[in-house]
Amino acid sequence: MQLERTDEGRGLLNDPQRWIPGKLSEVRKALADLLEEIVESVNFYIQEEVADKGDSFDPKVTFKSQEGVRAVENAVGRDIRRTIKRPGGDAFLFSVEPAP
Repeated sequence: MQLERTDEGRGLLNDPQRWIPGKLSEVRKALADLLEEIVESVNFYIQEEVADKGDSFDPKVTFKSQEGVRAVENAVGRDIRRTIKRPGGDAFLFSVEPAP
């Protein structure tokens, strides 16, 4: 999971009341940015599979299969790890400090 990559993200998962409601708008923005990147990665995965397999690839079938979902999850994880390694990529990580 991407939130677990930072202390702040792990904190949000384990003790959300430290962020909410005091930092709700910042948390929403950070999570929206993270989700946008994940959606783009999933869409790219689907486009690549369609390009490689043509009509034999059916996203509906993929997302109904544990093996298919795992393949998408692995591809998204790779994309995110690549993004993080690029200059400025750490801005993609969840870094909202808890409310005082």
